[in-house]
Amino acid sequence: MDLYNAIESRISIRKYEDKTLHEDVINIIKEKLNNINPMYDDIKVRLELLEGNSLGMGFFYGFAKIVAPYCIVAISENKKGYLENIGFIEEQVVLALTDIGIGTCWLGTFNDKKIREVLNLNDSEKITNVISVGYPFKEKNFRNSVFRNFVGRSRKQDTEIAYYMQWKKTACEYLNKKQSIKKILHMSILAPSGGNKQPVYVVFTENSVSFFVENKRNELIINRWAEMDAGIFISHFYLCCIKENIKISFYKEKSPMKKYNVSPEFSYIISLNILL
Repeated sequence: MDLYNAIESRISIRKYEDKTLHEDVINIIKEKLNNINPMYDDIKVRLELLEGNSLGMGFFYGFAKIVAPYCIVAISENKKGYLENIGFIEEQVVLALTDIGIGTCWLGTFNDKKIREVLNLNDSEKITNVISVGYPFKEKNFRNSVFRNFVGRSRKQDTEIAYYMQWKKTACEYLNKKQSIKKILHMSILAPSGGNKQPVYVVFTENSVSFFVENKRNELIINRWAEMDAGIFISHFYLCCIKENIKISFYKEKSPMKKYNVSPEFSYIISLNILL
């Protein structure tokens, strides 16, 4: 896969060609869904490819419907960390599909009852989200153009989300010395997020990076999708490190909020050891 090209060319496709995917493409998708790389090995996850036209998918909580010939349904065990885990997993699939010219769009609204019936799910299995899948509509689409222009103007810069050693301490000098990490951070900022608000912030040390997500107000969770956005962001960071031949491993910091003096509006997700 041409990872960087996939990251830079990926956009949320909201209009699709009304035709079935080639059998070879379906086989590629199914193979990818069966060989997922999770953030947490102890959370059970499965991804299902379904025909999507009759499943009641939507965007903006049903305000603008998306009709796609297929969709990927994410089903997860409901355990701590399941949202970032599923975001981490699914973005790998999204980038792989982008690489072969297949359009996708993350969707938070869908006909839960209908999908549960189709897949015969039990009460312990949670549908976290749906990703629409299909050949992108080839004619220029006004809705896609407006969204892409908006996204380009509103993306955060690395200096806004990256700190060094302590919260609010700029990482500029560190990133200028570590050009490969700077590139990886830029590619991570290009990750999709709810409303393109990109709630992820990072704290670097000389050989690690810790990921935090802005999701609280007065100690109450105000953005239920933030952890999934974090998983998507971390997926970009992880894949790009592999691309740059950087040795990495996940771990959990002890008391990271206190250690880095992180603002209480944020929650800690996970850390990566980085060996350049």
